[in-house]
Amino acid sequence: MADSEVLKTLKDIPFKIQTASLKERRKVLQEIQIVLSSPGITEPAVRFVCRILLLTLNRYRDSTSQYYVKCLLVYLSKNHREWTLKNLLPLLLEVSENLKCTSPTKSTSQTGLYALRWTTILVEGSLNAPDDVLDYTTLVLAQANLLAVVTAYGDKKKNEKGYSMLHNSWKAMGSEKLQKWLNVLLSQPPDSGPQVCVAFSALCHHAKQINDEVFISNHKAKMLDSLIKSLITVKARPNSNFIKGSSDLLHLLQTSEVQETLLPALQKAMLRSPETIIQAVGEVVANLNMYVDGAAVDIGKSLIVNLHSRDAWVRSEAEGALRALARRVSAPAAASALLSHAFAHYNGANGKLTSSEDKIAVLNGVSTLKELAVSEEERLKLFDELVIQISRVLDSESHERTLGAALETLLCWTESINAPLPEKVLQIYKKGLSAKSATQAVRIAYTSLVARALRRGPAHADALRAALLAAVERAAQQPLQHLVVSEGISAMAALAQLDEEGTLPSQGAAWAALTHAQKHVLLHDRVLAAAPDDVLTQVVLLCRIVLGKYESIAKDQNSPVMKAFIMVLLSPIKSVRSAALEEAKSLLTSQDKASLAKNLVGKLNEVLEEGKIFSVKEKTPPEEKADVTGKMILDCIHALCAFRDYKQEDLEILALEALPCSHQPLVVALDKRAWLKVVAYLRLDSQRLVASHINKLKNTYITEFTPNETVCAVVSTLVGCSAEGLGGEALRVALEALQRPELLAVTRDDYFVYLTPQGHLYDKSVVPGNEDSREMNLKRESKAYSYKDQLEEMQLRREIDEKRRREGKVKEVPLTAKQKEAIKTQLAKESAIRERLTLLSGGVERAAALLEAAAAGSPAALGAGCDLDPSWEEEDLGEATIRTINLVYAATAAKAGKPDDDIVPDETHHFTAPGFCYVFPLIKEGATMFIYSIFFYRRPLINTIEPQSMC
Repeated sequence: MADSEVLKTLKDIPFKIQTASLKERRKVLQEIQIVLSSPGITEPAVRFVCRILLLTLNRYRDSTSQYYVKCLLVYLSKNHREWTLKNLLPLLLEVSENLKCTSPTKSTSQTGLYALRWTTILVEGSLNAPDDVLDYTTLVLAQANLLAVVTAYGDKKKNEKGYSMLHNSWKAMGSEKLQKWLNVLLSQPPDSGPQVCVAFSALCHHAKQINDEVFISNHKAKMLDSLIKSLITVKARPNSNFIKGSSDLLHLLQTSEVQETLLPALQKAMLRSPETIIQAVGEVVANLNMYVDGAAVDIGKSLIVNLHSRDAWVRSEAEGALRALARRVSAPAAASALLSHAFAHYNGANGKLTSSEDKIAVLNGVSTLKELAVSEEERLKLFDELVIQISRVLDSESHERTLGAALETLLCWTESINAPLPEKVLQIYKKGLSAKSATQAVRIAYTSLVARALRRGPAHADALRAALLAAVERAAQQPLQHLVVSEGISAMAALAQLDEEGTLPSQGAAWAALTHAQKHVLLHDRVLAAAPDDVLTQVVLLCRIVLGKYESIAKDQNSPVMKAFIMVLLSPIKSVRSAALEEAKSLLTSQDKASLAKNLVGKLNEVLEEGKIFSVKEKTPPEEKADVTGKMILDCIHALCAFRDYKQEDLEILALEALPCSHQPLVVALDKRAWLKVVAYLRLDSQRLVASHINKLKNTYITEFTPNETVCAVVSTLVGCSAEGLGGEALRVALEALQRPELLAVTRDDYFVYLTPQGHLYDKSVVPGNEDSREMNLKRESKAYSYKDQLEEMQLRREIDEKRRREGKVKEVPLTAKQKEAIKTQLAKESAIRERLTLLSGGVERAAALLEAAAAGSPAALGAGCDLDPSWEEEDLGEATIRTINLVYAATAAKAGKPDDDIVPDETHHFTAPGFCYVFPLIKEGATMFIYSIFFYRRPLINTIEPQSMC
């Protein structure tokens, strides 16, 4: 075929190939392959096809379409290898250069991944050639760029896919060709860009996987130089994902290389332009697998200075980088120097900090230093030093938020030493509470510090109890002062942890403020609604301790503690909710907590049914409104049902208790099978569970059915598990309600009385003297107006009078005593009719909702919707389907002269188009059954079907 003819044939392909139809895409690509398979194809045709294929990169986003393209590429690399490599590789290099200069997005990352796969297909196709026909320069640059495009977005799965493609390609290439690949990469200038570093790192990972690091270890200096010049000593802010993608290269470095080359480069970059490189410093340090004690102090000083930068992004990244640096410091001297320098900077060694925000930022940086990788003994020494410095801060500061940040720093370090409340912290608490300048917010911070520090174990009970009891009693006396109540919450949490003898319930006023059904103050709804995040975290701690320690509270489902725990489990604030979920899981991880788990799930059902948690005040600003979502409810259910080693009967009770909350409308919208998954997680069989408790479920959800969304969803699930037991009972109850004779006794007038609002009269004819004189003046024979015109005029007058009456322009004619008595009697009569019909309507609505729920649960269990001849049910449906398909085949497609039985005719009559459309659904279902039985059961479950009938 001549070039002109080929190009003429392919003329419309650029438009056809951009279709959205999968069938059309397959057809177009097959058409291209057919054209390319014709004899006499030349290079221009292949070049044209290569350019056309680039149109699919941004359009074909599904795996099926990409598979069609890959098949064509495999054909090209096999049959037109040299022309394809010569023309497609430069095009892919051009695409990679464009993508590299584009801002990374999910779309560009996916496009880069597709293009990277194309390059590996071309490499695989070239391996069978007798000569090495690859242009390694173009190939390596294209693959490096594309790998960098994938890495720039930061998606872990895409990164793994991209590396896997190259890893398999390199394994297939062999060591000789891989060395050529590496040589091209080594020939690039060190400052070529991050794509070289990412490619080097991928090679390091590959070498580690094949246990052959020799060929790569000789070039570490070149690779490290490229990393420094491309990602560290740069003028623009580098993408942190490139440094994460270079982690395998960083892992390969020795201590001397890091200390002598990498860390000095980081220090210089921090001195020159810290706002540019600060994020990269944190990522580099985090991806090293060694300690950096030697340069930690110098780098740390630069990071501490940037903790109070004017740029919010720099402040955040400086804190993260300091945390990463702390994890790589193990030498006591370096750790102590970092801590000392942080407080020296706070105290004005590098200039006085005048802004409270700057001071808080530095204190937050001190909190990150708790990650220092020192021994326990050295950590205690650092803690002593920290306590001294924090005491000075608390003595010198008066700003509330600064004092709170200092106490939060002290708490972070206290939790890191793995010891009960230290004596020095106790002294700080006493001194802080007695200070005259201590505001209520500061008192809350001090009490919260003690409450959370006591998690490690009770300590100094005698010294703390009096002050804590006083705080709780103040909260009980001032229930409307939210700050006072917040302090009482923290104090009660501390008291509960100190109560080893179980004497706290004997403290009348204090205990009543927590647990009394009507007089409780600490966990009142208004307190929880107004509490900030840190106070809600204290509520989580308080509920967890009280429910775990006091059996009487754990058994009382109406306890305020129980409800408060559910409220924080459903809190829209993520930090509070996460803490509550973790505490719930740890609280219920014991076989003797089955009753508590059941009570908590029951309280969750009550809270969801009450619905107050979904309401938001109208005056709440839009940015502060947060809705409870189905995911939050489902997470709460999973936390409460997380422990599955309870006794069998306890697990069954827990699973049944979780029915309503698992079918709350928000949860059903998220996952219709949520309850079934919970049951499966608890190692229970849903059908057996329903069968063993069928009587209880009938009484609760069928006999006492309430037509709301939750109960309807529960009934649907239960009917799906037990179609005969619960489905039949649901139909029986619904039919009994619909067959009541009172329903047939409702007249037309009764129905219109039911539609008339309460207090309005439907039948006004019973009122004496209420006849409308206008109708008496109507004449059927009038020379001036026809009867129709008179009726229209009368209706218009009525509407005008009604409008004037609504506007108050018409004075109502006073009713006589006789009229009033008649109206009163008629209203009472119509009210009785309305009440009777309301009850009947409620019963009908309840029955209809029950029927709909049962039908949704098990549609297949319902009988036919019309009367059937009994002979239709004599034969099994599957066997009837098989027999019908064989008859259809015999009547339309069987070959004459090969009769299988007496049903095969001598002649065949193919279907017309309408006939085939009519019978095709039957053939499709039969073929599906046959294929399913072959593939999943490895044997035909349908033994009587003719194989040729399935073709």
